[in-house]
Amino acid sequence: MLTGPGLVFVGERDCRVEEVQVDESSLGPGEAVVDLEVSIVSAGTEVANFTGLDPGTRVPGSWNAYPHRPGYGAVGTIVALGAPAPGVDRGLAVGDRVFAICRHARYAVADTLRRPIVRLAKDDDARSIVLGRMASVSITALRKSAHVQLGSRGVVLGLGLVGNFAAQLLQLSGMKVLGLDLAEARVRMAQATGVVAALPAKGSERTTVENLLGASGDLVVEASGVPDAVPTAVSLARDGGEVVLLGSPRGAYSGDATRMLSEVHHRGLRLIGALEWLLPLDSGPWQARWSLQDDYAVLFDLLRRGQIRTTGLVTDVVPPSQAQEIYSRLADREPGMGAVLFDWRVGPPWPACA
Repeated sequence: MLTGPGLVFVGERDCRVEEVQVDESSLGPGEAVVDLEVSIVSAGTEVANFTGLDPGTRVPGSWNAYPHRPGYGAVGTIVALGAPAPGVDRGLAVGDRVFAICRHARYAVADTLRRPIVRLAKDDDARSIVLGRMASVSITALRKSAHVQLGSRGVVLGLGLVGNFAAQLLQLSGMKVLGLDLAEARVRMAQATGVVAALPAKGSERTTVENLLGASGDLVVEASGVPDAVPTAVSLARDGGEVVLLGSPRGAYSGDATRMLSEVHHRGLRLIGALEWLLPLDSGPWQARWSLQDDYAVLFDLLRRGQIRTTGLVTDVVPPSQAQEIYSRLADREPGMGAVLFDWRVGPPWPACA
């Protein structure tokens, strides 16, 4: 029996540390127990669950209903494996260092049949590699778009981690890219990673794009997840261009939907959803060319070679005992916060979150 701390949202804005026990003998086929080094927080999905912005948190039986045990992506070492699953061979062994998608806990169970898991080198920098979790959200914009071409123009709205990595990946694909955000700190972070970025005055986005990019975008990526930003994204696309919804829309929309959709209709725009889970876990001869496993292999290679830049993106590395404070700061949109990592290499006692 493995015992360690783990996080749980017991209600709106209430995160606590609980004792988690994992029985290695009860693992199902394809399950692995990972002894975590670090895990990364999603400022979108997880904070929406922490605050209750996602209505599923109050729907019994929903995947994120309270009490909800959050998690997004982590780096650690496999310490136990369930039986092999028929027809699936991930090539995993106890002692392998891996990236996995699992809950925030010292000992977390990863379902390798439903979620990506990638073996890592012993010398991979965990604090850099774990950022690939956010980049895997971003790369879906490229996979779903038909306008990612050498020399074409791209606009990214929202320069949090997802928007930042989307802009970097579009640049690596040969596009001329401009990132926009209403927060000066995120604009500076993007510029530090080589992204051409600007803070436009509200209502001047189109003028900013035309001045800095030379024309409207062939592809506009909405990465903030703010519903009211979608009409702005539509307005920044050229006639016949694409608007990709990369950030999951949350909250109420206050605009005129008919007016926005009429613009999409009359200007021949493509409005595309880019949820990462639309991609298959594994590629095959009768499936999409790119899978989630493929994307992680690509992203980790780019991270190792420094082609995806991470300078200044990690702003907080904290023990799980500070989770309540971290989620509250993210929910309150504290300026200057970038990637937040939980460090699980701490020993007992594990004080509950305030």
